[in-house]
Amino acid sequence: MARSETTEQVLARVRRLADQAERGELPPPVPKGAPIDLRIQAIRMKADGYSYAGIARALDRSENTIHTWVDAALEAIIAPEIGRLRALESIRLDNYLVKLKPRIDRGDDKAINAAIRISERRANLYGLNAPVRVDANITETDQTDLELQDMLNVARAEVAAQEAKLLRGETP
Repeated sequence: MARSETTEQVLARVRRLADQAERGELPPPVPKGAPIDLRIQAIRMKADGYSYAGIARALDRSENTIHTWVDAALEAIIAPEIGRLRALESIRLDNYLVKLKPRIDRGDDKAINAAIRISERRANLYGLNAPVRVDANITETDQTDLELQDMLNVARAEVAAQEAKLLRGETP
């Protein structure tokens, strides 16, 4: 049975497809309308961890354009697999329930709880649950922010050390 890909595996596949497109071995899985080398470069940069804003600055394109290119590439790679992966997961869940059935019929609390979790998993898998509202604030962090954070941590450590000396009656 196939297993779901990790994020790193998907990114590796994106990089391989970008390489193939660059060599002309296959059409790039991104919308038409921009030079192919820019689209491939945007996909590669995103796979390498760059932010959308960073890619947009580097390629002199809008952030929205970069989102469109990258989202289309990911959609082309991942969408065909989603139905197959759902079917495989559904078969796995069915197998678990079959194995649990004798224990459920005997009233085994652990088996019943496991069956409930399986049902919850199936509901999530097929989108049967009501949407969950998520409030997310995303802050882009650059190298300067990281350096400032390091400086603050060092300063906090120095203050803590001085406070400890004062509490012990030592002169700082």
